[in-house]
Amino acid sequence: MDYCKTKHIPEASTVSGKKSNTCRRLFRSKVRNLLGSRYMALPCCLFGLLNVSIDATAAGDLDYNNGLRFQEGRGVVKDLASAANYFRLAASKGHVLAQYNYGQCLSQGCGIAQNLEQAAEYFKRAADNGYVLAQNEYGLILATGRGVPVNFDGAAKYFKLGADQGYAEARYNYGICLENGYGIAQNPVEAARCYK
Repeated sequence: MDYCKTKHIPEASTVSGKKSNTCRRLFRSKVRNLLGSRYMALPCCLFGLLNVSIDATAAGDLDYNNGLRFQEGRGVVKDLASAANYFRLAASKGHVLAQYNYGQCLSQGCGIAQNLEQAAEYFKRAADNGYVLAQNEYGLILATGRGVPVNFDGAAKYFKLGADQGYAEARYNYGICLENGYGIAQNPVEAARCYK
């Protein structure tokens, strides 16, 4: 049985009484975007075995991957504005890495106008979703007041979250907070452990 010709791959809507392959092509292009060069190694019949419902996470992955393609110029002309737009789309779907990358775009003005307040919001989203680089970055934002009021208590909290995940830079920054009493009780002994 050829799974590519069965109902496992959704058919497109009827246009003027004829079925088109629009939905099938869309699905295959999404799989191709996700798998890259590995796509060519998959036999056609496997597409029928894949779950074809594209949920928000998978759609976020596709947008994020497209953002990376435009950011790096992989297979497309490098276009930072398109990259930022794809990161924004993926971030709106809850994609953590896209939240961080879109925060970077906003923070640095890459492909879009610089907006430190919005950048802080996106870094916070990614940090609250457990992304260690965002936890450290948001801690730095809170400690320096870039786009938000200075908040040493919050900075120490986010540095500790990153430190607890083993991120050396966050551990170092948490050590600075402990050593100087920024947002947390001063503790030089614990600070020294953070610097090791």
